[in-house]
Amino acid sequence: MRTIAPRRLNRRLALVTVGALAVVSLTGCLSMTADVNVNSDAKASGTLAIGLQKQAANMLGMTDLDSFSSGITSEGSDSAGSVLTTGDCTASETDTDFVYTCAFSEQAFTDPADGPWTITKTGEEITFALVNEGSEGLTGGEDAAALTGGASMGDLTVNVTFPGEITSVTGTMVEKTSDTTATIKGPMADVFEVTIVSKASGAGGGGIGTILLIVGLVLLAIIVIAVVVALVMRGRKPAPAAAVVAPVVVAETVTEPMAVADETVVAEPVVEEPKAEEPPPAPQA
Repeated sequence: MRTIAPRRLNRRLALVTVGALAVVSLTGCLSMTADVNVNSDAKASGTLAIGLQKQAANMLGMTDLDSFSSGITSEGSDSAGSVLTTGDCTASETDTDFVYTCAFSEQAFTDPADGPWTITKTGEEITFALVNEGSEGLTGGEDAAALTGGASMGDLTVNVTFPGEITSVTGTMVEKTSDTTATIKGPMADVFEVTIVSKASGAGGGGIGTILLIVGLVLLAIIVIAVVVALVMRGRKPAPAAAVVAPVVVAETVTEPMAVADETVVAEPVVEEPKAEEPPPAPQA
């Protein structure tokens, strides 16, 4: 990739655009956008894109992608700054702009000449620093606004993601967007400095992001266990039910010996009552 030192970046881009701006007033003709992911070793991966309006580019004779790429990457004068080969860069275009995009991977930015920012690690802390010289550094100290008729150069936007929790943010053009992310945004013609310090890793951070991650992993584990149990239970076929045979109770016939009466029956004597004597018949006359 070809990229440009931070303190010389505006000078370099100004040499490309200031002539066109002196002829025609263009608003936001130049911009730089970057997405930077910093790892625990203070190395970064991401993209850096420089955009230039075609109208301004044409004023400088940049009528196609080749001439635009040459204008961005050519060494030019010493005041243009150094250009280092550190990754893969490509030129593209839209209806209104030429765009030069560089991708970088596991890149160290310890020297200001490495890129538009520096990234250093001290102990368990990572420091991300960006210095924008604004119009004061555009053309060797001359006022760019006077040369451009007050036209705006456009914005510098850098989105940074850190491996651990951000512990401090210094600067007016920076906003902390989450526990581990921040966005630097400001006019390229303005002077500003930004410093962001973060932990080198997320271990023990105790932030909301870490808590949500732990909760998410626990819920995922519960879901996985539930699914596995359901599949196991579904895979098991129930054994055929055994026929229930009611026990047959055979009634035993118990033959009991007939009881022999041992009682002696004594017949009571029958007493006949004396019959009343009938009177003798009366004598016939």
